[in-house]
This record gives sequence, structure tokens and C-alpha cells, in this order.
Amino acid sequence: MADGAPGITRAQKEILPQARRLMCWAHVARKCRKHRKLVPTDKWQQIDTDMHDLQLCFSDNIFTHGVSLVMKKWSTDPLIQQFQQYFFDQWIDKLPL
Repeated sequence: MADGAPGITRAQKEILPQARRLMCWAHVARKCRKHRKLVPTDKWQQIDTDMHDLQLCFSDNIFTHGVSLVMKKWSTDPLIQQFQQYFFDQWIDKLPL
């Protein structure tokens, strides 16, 4: 378990390629909360709830489907698309399962 630091990610892939990498939820939540300025104040609570719901997924398959549903939900609101792009790029695309 670690944060999303590129060096840790690279080292894990090179030294322990068979190891299962898990993301530290506290790091994800803390970093996302620093980006809440990308979202109108009245919309943040629902986004925070959606992220917490994703964190509770107990398998890769459920997580992948959950992410797909959250991305679809968020894409319907133009006021949160900037945060959606940040979240996807930083926490989903750069850190594949």
C-alpha cells in the first residue's frame, strides 16, 4: 500500500512486478479535497460521497464498473467536468489496476 508517487509506482513495477498494488485511501481523499475548488461548493458533498462509495468496492471488477458509472454521472454536469478530468487522469488512468 502506498500513495501514487511515480517513483513508488515505477519501483513496484520493476522490482515486484507480480505484487498487488493498493492505493492508500487517505492520500487519495486528501489530494482530491485540495482540488475541490474545481467544483461549486454545493456540489462537493455528492462528489465526496461518490468517491467514498468507490473506495468501498471490494473487487477490481466492481471498482471498474463503479468508476464507469461515476464518470458517466459526473459527465452530465458541466460544472464538475474539470474535477472529473482531474480525478480520472490522476487516480484512474495513471494508476491502472
